Parts: sequence; C-alpha cells; structure tokens
Amino acid sequence: MDDLYAILTTEANRKVGAVHPKAMPVILTRQEEMDLWMTAPADEATRLRRLLVRVA
Repeated sequence: MDDLYAILTTEANRKVGAVHPKAMPVILTRQEEMDLWMTAPADEATRLRRLLVRVA
C-alpha cells in the first residue's frame, strides 16, 4: 500500500503572499472540516478553501 498526501491550498493573503505569492495552506480548525476533507467528494471538499481569519 502506498502512502498518499495532499495539501489543500488557497489564494495567499498579504502576509504569506510576500513570501509565496501563489498559494498558502488551508488550516482546518474543526473536526467537521477534517472529516469533510477526508471523506467528501472532491468538489465538496474543495469548498473548504478559504483564508484563515482567526483560530479559536
């Protein structure tokens, strides 16, 4: 069995864009988001792409 990995990215915000202008990782902060990323069809899971505004 192969180990597979993926990084969900979104448009870079101003701070990250100064270092890497194309994209930045999406940080999933809730268990529901993590479950969706791991189990939903791609078109649904990619809706998680958004800028992190605040970490609880």
